[in-house]
Amino acid sequence: MTQQDEDAEVFFLLDGRARATIFSSEGKVVAYRDIRTGDIFGEMSAIDGAPRSASVVAATELQVGVLSAAQFETMVDGSKSFRWALLRYFSHQARSMTQRIFEFSTMLVRDRLILELLRLAGATDAQEGKFVIDPAPTHFDLAARISTHREAVSREMSLLTKRGLISKYSGSLHLHDVCGLRNNQSFQY
Repeated sequence: MTQQDEDAEVFFLLDGRARATIFSSEGKVVAYRDIRTGDIFGEMSAIDGAPRSASVVAATELQVGVLSAAQFETMVDGSKSFRWALLRYFSHQARSMTQRIFEFSTMLVRDRLILELLRLAGATDAQEGKFVIDPAPTHFDLAARISTHREAVSREMSLLTKRGLISKYSGSLHLHDVCGLRNNQSFQY
């Protein structure tokens, strides 16, 4: 699916991972949403008839189910439970985007990077422990996720590595100390 496409199909990700991404005219990549098994995408164009607001790029091999805009409307009209599931989904997406806008607007690169690493590791609610992100995201990928450039991510990752908070092994990224990472937000090196 490509940004500004005029089609209006709705996709249900049955297996795999993808990312909703916008590319600036200068070539900057802004990745703003991961799409995982069980997620839906393309629904906005089916609802409002406007062109696609983002491109969706496969991160792995995908298996998707596809509904036309008319089929999607029939499902929404015909099922109260589907409508409520859709409303809960939109509510979750709005909360997530609100949080990301707050982070981009108020936090330093280091803080945004640490929060993203914790999210990727599934450690957002963890108080302590070690976590692994496998495969390790590239610095370019992290930069696209936190609205900065690769060099800034490289600098911050190097500093976190020197402090012994993270390390790379065999293509995976290890977070050695969640509390230590949280304590290093806004830490002056």
